[in-house]
Amino acid sequence: MKRRELLKVLGGAVGWPLAVAAQERRRRPRIGVLLAGPPAAFANRIADLRRGLEEHGYAEPERLELIFRYSETEPDRLPALARELVADDVDMIVTSATPGVRAAMAATSTIPIVIAAAADVVGSGLVASLARPGGNVTGLTLLIPDLAGKQLELIREFVPGLTRVGALRGQGEGAQAFETIRAAAAAYGIEPHFEDMDSYAGIASAFARMRDARCQAVILVDGPALNSARETVAENALIHRMPTVSTLRLFVDAGSLVAYGPNLGMMWRRAAYYVDRILKGASPRELPVEQPSAFELVINQKTAGLLGLTLSGALLARADEVIE
Repeated sequence: MKRRELLKVLGGAVGWPLAVAAQERRRRPRIGVLLAGPPAAFANRIADLRRGLEEHGYAEPERLELIFRYSETEPDRLPALARELVADDVDMIVTSATPGVRAAMAATSTIPIVIAAAADVVGSGLVASLARPGGNVTGLTLLIPDLAGKQLELIREFVPGLTRVGALRGQGEGAQAFETIRAAAAAYGIEPHFEDMDSYAGIASAFARMRDARCQAVILVDGPALNSARETVAENALIHRMPTVSTLRLFVDAGSLVAYGPNLGMMWRRAAYYVDRILKGASPRELPVEQPSAFELVINQKTAGLLGLTLSGALLARADEVIE
């Protein structure tokens, strides 16, 4: 046998198992994770997602590859980061919050997109309906029809005789949430006062207007703009002596009073169910969007003291966590 032919045979013998190994590696699903913020802000949520994936048999790195893209402090980078994931040939994109979902949708209309948590997915136009999302997007929504009523019940526990309540949102966000607050307030005979936050600088003036309208407490409407300004929101709530209730505990961690809403950890863990179903052949358009089934009550006792509020032992006992 000539030397060139021998090398060709040997090269083929060596190359074949290497090619098979490379093919086996590529068979692992590649899941892109697109998030608006720094890695540290999502460390717990990523741990929840990984836990859920492991429960469905997708342990890293043997059965799954996660590819992360974080916008850090520049949310405007989300569209470019989404395009990077598409160029990386991911099989699916997991994301959260409306800006992340929109960026993923703009980057692809064919790669499945799983929402780990987003507010008004129907009102924001992310899906056609909860029952039949349509398109390539499905997942979990934060919006619960009776949540505003439960939050008003909480406020009435530490603001006896509540007659006026404020509601604050980022401009252009949470339209359906405002409507549910209006309906819940009417049921209790409470007058609502609505404010939009158009900028960080506008938070102080929004609180001043709610104070002038004699609001006794404020409901904070979840959304990217307000979430990113949570420290400023907490500071102004203290300045104007207004107790606040939010849906997400991140506001309470930043100094707001009370959070009552979906357990985000459970939602991210549940997102793994959608990943599993889609990898096994289910179409996103036919997987209904789920509403939360687990809720948590978190209270900032230090903030209560600064506001001069005495919270009942019964309320504190019901809390999943009390921040001292």
